[in-house]
Amino acid sequence: MDVKITSLDHAPPYAKRPSRTLRREALAPYLFILPFAVLFLLFFIVPILYAIPGIIAALLWGYLYDPSLSPIVKGFSSLGPHCYPQL
Repeated sequence: MDVKITSLDHAPPYAKRPSRTLRREALAPYLFILPFAVLFLLFFIVPILYAIPGIIAALLWGYLYDPSLSPIVKGFSSLGPHCYPQL
């Protein structure tokens, strides 16, 4: 068995092989999944991103309108009983 040893000075700087990303058969499975990924993003992820601020605002206003928890209601009730009618 004859093994040839090449020094690093004579070796090529990189391997000469084609990239897998440029071949069509490597892209085919991803092109099949792409429409489903776009639909998933469009119908599930984007509405969640738009719904989160509304949910946070609803929770915040619910906290501010609760007579037992709200700092605004406690502030108005300290001014006197006639300033804040109980609902």
